[in-house]
Amino acid sequence: MLAYKEIIKSIANTEKNFFLVNDNNSTENNKKRIKNRKNIKKNKKPNIIIKKETTVNNKWIMTMLFQMMITKICNESKTIYKIYNELLDSFLIVKSKEETENFKNTFYKIQRVYNILNRIAYMYKFKKTKIVVNTDMCLNELVEGEKNIIAIIQNNSKYLFNVKDLINIIETSLTSSHNFFVKPKKIQNPYNNVAFNKSTLYNIYFFVKFNTNYHSDLLSKFFDCDFNITTFKNTFEHILRDYVIKNFVYRSPANILVDEINYMIEEFNDICETSNISNRININKNFPKDRLIKIMQPYLFFFCKALYSYHPTDKKNFVYYFKQGLLRFSKFNPHFGKLECKLVNKVNEDFTTTIKCETYFNKKHIPFYNTKKQNEIFLTDHLECENVVLNNTEINSYIIRNYSDNNNNNNNNDNYDNLVS
Repeated sequence: MLAYKEIIKSIANTEKNFFLVNDNNSTENNKKRIKNRKNIKKNKKPNIIIKKETTVNNKWIMTMLFQMMITKICNESKTIYKIYNELLDSFLIVKSKEETENFKNTFYKIQRVYNILNRIAYMYKFKKTKIVVNTDMCLNELVEGEKNIIAIIQNNSKYLFNVKDLINIIETSLTSSHNFFVKPKKIQNPYNNVAFNKSTLYNIYFFVKFNTNYHSDLLSKFFDCDFNITTFKNTFEHILRDYVIKNFVYRSPANILVDEINYMIEEFNDICETSNISNRININKNFPKDRLIKIMQPYLFFFCKALYSYHPTDKKNFVYYFKQGLLRFSKFNPHFGKLECKLVNKVNEDFTTTIKCETYFNKKHIPFYNTKKQNEIFLTDHLECENVVLNNTEINSYIIRNYSDNNNNNNNNDNYDNLVS
């Protein structure tokens, strides 16, 4: 803060003592006053002393205010703006608009000079700082100044980031959770595990907004909260929960997803048993995991939304979508996931044929998305809104339409109606 103090001294003239008479014409004025007194005693006409207008009238007030500012900066651990607000309410200027404006204008000049010097120092530091990391997360080389490449200075070192990687780091930190309870973490530099300061977060936000074609909804919401992580969590916790669910379903390891899918299927079978419905889903434990995950991920998303969503209406809707979706799935192919065998004629080397039994997994299933219908209405779906109530923006309208179509075909089945109610 030494530079800031020097700027105050230079602009506000805090070292000048306005209580001392330093006018060059003060001696001549004193001589004229003495001569006037003599003339009055001799009944002579006194000389007229012309007083020059000076701007020193209230400058002592400004001097005192900025001297107080320097003292507070040295002795108190307050920010400059808090000190400025305190002095703005001081008894010295609170009753005078002119003095208040003079104080504000002087402070603005000080801030402007200080910001200019800061910017010059930052530009010099930015050019002279050495690059210690010039690769992205996939070890691809990055070049400073290219599009979507941002340079960040931290601990006197320069780090290059691809904007896409940086957005992933930010969103991963903001959507951190434990057992689906959101616990946002501070955003750190992955190369040294040091948290970014607030000015760096502002630089990242404005760089992404004005220099790239990327957009991060979470980063924008974090910016709207002035990068206050507590305010961000309390304001957007319901949205963060949706991100957590989505990340869990589509980014978790395969072994975790398989366990969750098996748990989901057990819950569905218990519901069917309670409702006296013969539909069951029984999947062999040796069924290919990658295939099972790819088929069941959309249903697992509905299942997790039904369990963990904050919004009560969403919970109710997703319970319905989950049950109805798996009912359609099991009804289309009751033998999905089972190990089956078939007889195959095999030709031997001596051209004789033998009948051999080959085992295989039944993988036939109903498509989750009705792509045929999507293609049919693609050119006309912007003209009219179907009478379907959507309570969550993440639900694909075509999925809901599929469920609605299926409901019309099953209105006569009371057991199904009881299950999905």
